[in-house]
Amino acid sequence: MTRSRLVYPYPRGARYDGTGSVDETANFLPYDPPTRPDADAYRWLGESLYSNGYQIWCKVVDGKLVCRPKDTWRTEQE
Repeated sequence: MTRSRLVYPYPRGARYDGTGSVDETANFLPYDPPTRPDADAYRWLGESLYSNGYQIWCKVVDGKLVCRPKDTWRTEQE
């Protein structure tokens, strides 16, 4: 059995049109997948966990735990 498909430049591809044999090129049409919305176009609940400024690095200095930066969005008091 031999199958053939049309070749399109990325991101376009071939999609079966629902008629005839899936082995024949004539039964496929060009297809452009939907585009992904801009990642920054919407706000979401966990956004602050993946944004800049939440990282804290700690180390022991003279037997005490010292963290930098001292003030982050997690330590700020309202």
